[in-house]
This record gives sequence, structure tokens and C-alpha cells, in this order.
Amino acid sequence: MTEERRDNIDLFKYYGEQKKVEHELLTHRMSWYMLSQSFLIISFTTCLGHTVPPVNYFLYIIPILGFSTTLLIWPAIYGAITTINMWHDKKYKFIKQLILDCKTGCKMGCRRWCRTGRCPEIGAHTIDRHYLSISPTAVERRDDIHLNSLLFAKYHPLIFLILWLGVLIMDGYGLFDKGWL
Repeated sequence: MTEERRDNIDLFKYYGEQKKVEHELLTHRMSWYMLSQSFLIISFTTCLGHTVPPVNYFLYIIPILGFSTTLLIWPAIYGAITTINMWHDKKYKFIKQLILDCKTGCKMGCRRWCRTGRCPEIGAHTIDRHYLSISPTAVERRDDIHLNSLLFAKYHPLIFLILWLGVLIMDGYGLFDKGWL
């Protein structure tokens, strides 16, 4: 195995491992966030059922807490998504360069790689099918599956932010005291 090939295999594995680590980090952040929000929603609905006249202060404190935790977690979630996209782009550019080298004639003699999905440059690792259709003149494109998999994490804090803001506004108008909900 040549030194260049070993470096390519190590780089390919490294990009994949870093992307996996960031996905796990995002999963843990989302799990803790969802858990905290569910406890806040449960405590808020419990307070709705046990309002004590004249004012139940927990009906104001819990939405403010939910709103503030959402604002605090949002940069962490967005940062993980940005880092995942960065590693995805690096791996994509690396694979695109391998494909370009392969189509122009690489030293390893892997001209049939584009049909089989395997290249001696990265060992036995199979490349995803969406990379195989890249032509040397094609513009860089993002993987739709990759982008769609991050939509939940990207927009879920926004949904809770709107929910808690709506609850605070409804509290301000006293809609919970009038028995509307």
C-alpha cells in the first residue's frame, strides 16, 4: 500500500468519524432539550389545573423558563449543525477530487471505479450512490438526504420558541384566567 493511498484512506475515515461524533453530540443536545421542554410543559399544564386566586405566578415563570432555555440551547444546536455541514462538505470535496482524478486517469488504474462504486484510493469503502453521478464539470451539490435529516434539529427550537412566546402573550392577556383553555 502506497503512502498516498494510506493517507487517503485515513482522511476518508477521519471525515466520517468526525461527522459521526458531531451527529452524536447533536443527538445528545436534542435529547436533553426535548426532556427539559417536556418537563416544563407538564408542569405548566399542572399549574393550569391548580390556579390559586388571585394570580398563579408559575403560569408566568414556567413559560419564561421555557423561552430562555430555548434561547440558550439554540446556538449550541445550530453550531453542531454547522459543524456537521462542514465535515460533510469536506468529505464531499475529497470524494469529488478522487472522482475527478479517477476520470482523468489516476495512478492506481481505477478507471472502472465510477461503475462499481469502489476505488483503490480509499480501500474497500463504498461511496454513496449520489456521488457516482458527478461529472468533472458539474457544480457542487449538497446531499438532499443529509440536509433533510437535520431539519428537525434545526427548526424544533423555533417551534418551542413560538410556543412559549404564545403562552406568555396569552398569560399577559389573562386568557388562562378566563377559562379559555
